[in-house]
Amino acid sequence: MFTTLIRTQGVAGHPLSAGTLRRIQATLRAALNAAVRRGLIDRNPARYVELPPGRRPHPVVWTPPRIAQWRATLRAVRSGGVDGRADRHLPPRYPRA
Repeated sequence: MFTTLIRTQGVAGHPLSAGTLRRIQATLRAALNAAVRRGLIDRNPARYVELPPGRRPHPVVWTPPRIAQWRATLRAVRSGGVDGRADRHLPPRYPRA
């Protein structure tokens, strides 16, 4: 199951992060622990899952050119530009321009 999740593309086509996979594992482990306590299963198979280590992102230095690019992008987003692609990450409950 986790092999499938690791290969799954999440939001905007990016793979699921190590933190997301760990939260999924923790939720599954908690649910299966409850099933063990209630006698529905003998042992919790989620205890034995080994996830690949996650990589921390490298910090980015905000140089003057990067700040200028960020400001230009922000202006375009606020004005409804960027070909309607800027709000793809927003949940469906938010109206799109």
